Amino acid sequence: MENSKYKNLESRRTSEVVKDYIKKGYEVILYPQEEQLPDFLKNYQLDILAKKGDENIVIEIKSRETINSSKYLIELANKIENRDDWRFELILTNPRKHNIEYQIPSILIIENKLDNIYQLKSANQIDAAFLISWATFEAATRKILKAEQPNSEIELAPNGLIKQLFSFGIIGKMNYNQLLKISKKRNEIVHGFFNESNSEVEDYIQRLTTLIQDFISELKEKTGHNNV
Repeated sequence: MENSKYKNLESRRTSEVVKDYIKKGYEVILYPQEEQLPDFLKNYQLDILAKKGDENIVIEIKSRETINSSKYLIELANKIENRDDWRFELILTNPRKHNIEYQIPSILIIENKLDNIYQLKSANQIDAAFLISWATFEAATRKILKAEQPNSEIELAPNGLIKQLFSFGIIGKMNYNQLLKISKKRNEIVHGFFNESNSEVEDYIQRLTTLIQDFISELKEKTGHNNV
């Protein structure tokens, strides 16, 4: 029943996207067949291929459930990333399970959390600093996703957020792979699997805080404000 609900939502959203691109003057191919695809995409079952002039857009429609199980999305984005006249677009649609609206923290709050992280690290509270680093990274990720892709889904599970960052070109493959490792470590610590050595966790804190700072800089440059 739950799977059917997600599939119905994806189907409705797919129809909306097709109509929208047709209105914009694109030739739209829904679920293109192998013979309609270039050689580098023949092994993929795409949702939508939109074409106009030299511009080609591969569009995938996913829900909260299906994006987390769609391992091929990163590989597909990689195939398209460096090809001229090709672009990958990921569109998410999700049912609302409740009426609570989450508010993404402001840049100022995110910067204050960075200060907390540095203080915890200085006090040798490494696990606490790491967990706050991850939480702050998720906040900064949702912030930049909303700025870059207003229709992105902010309530996704951590790996779904990471996939969005990569799919939208906000991070590269190296950061993507590193973040998956960090996410795994976060799960271990949350569930009580601590390590005697903190060196790996300290490296992860450095990686996360660097990304958070990068996102803050991009947001400030994009908006022209320090507290949005």
